[in-house]
Amino acid sequence: MRFVPVPITGGPSEGKTIRFSIWETRVKDYAAFVEDTKRELKKAGFPQGDDHPAVRVTWDDAKTFCAWLTVAEQKRRKIGAKDVYRLPTDHEWSCAVGIGKDEDAAAPIRSLHMKVAGYPWGESFPPQKKEGNYYGEECKRNPMGDEPGISGYDDGFDRTSPVGKFTANGFGLFDLGGNTWEWCADWWDSAQTFRVLRGACWSSRESMLMSSYRGFRPPSTGDFGQGFRVVLEVGTPAPQP
Repeated sequence: MRFVPVPITGGPSEGKTIRFSIWETRVKDYAAFVEDTKRELKKAGFPQGDDHPAVRVTWDDAKTFCAWLTVAEQKRRKIGAKDVYRLPTDHEWSCAVGIGKDEDAAAPIRSLHMKVAGYPWGESFPPQKKEGNYYGEECKRNPMGDEPGISGYDDGFDRTSPVGKFTANGFGLFDLGGNTWEWCADWWDSAQTFRVLRGACWSSRESMLMSSYRGFRPPSTGDFGQGFRVVLEVGTPAPQP
């Protein structure tokens, strides 16, 4: 796992050193956690290699993975005693995808849904070649592909793809659009029923591809399009969502 710094504008972590994993947590990363903690490794239901993003991961399991990784790397002295791995907040994720400056970090997350125009690759639609793993014309080859994909776009992968296959953004981050939905730390609703997901997945198309689009699911659920990305906060305890 490799990490790069992302400057955070606004919100509780403004001015802190937040490093994002350059890609989503891979099958091989998650398998090490599963083996060490004697958990069940849920099969994707389709072929995946070690360098594909882990899917069918619940928010609860993603949070536990981060805690496990923190303890393991503190013991090995790979990170400092006050450094922590965790899930990104919704606002941090927005900063990583490039729209954090355009959103009010103090606003209710639901009010930010689809408010900022544009996509991880820019303003135009559809995406161009190598922009991300989405529900393109290649999904016609997928037995689940009973609906038309994005016209004129074929990313070559009818389900998940290896991480790092598509164009990185300006911070050096891959797959902020597509491949898997990524869990964020925050609650979607005041009733605390759903957690936030960002970034769309290999079966997403149209408005779901917007950088400001938010998904939401119960934290105990995980399906074939849900994964996660880890951040490393340096020097201070992780905030509680």
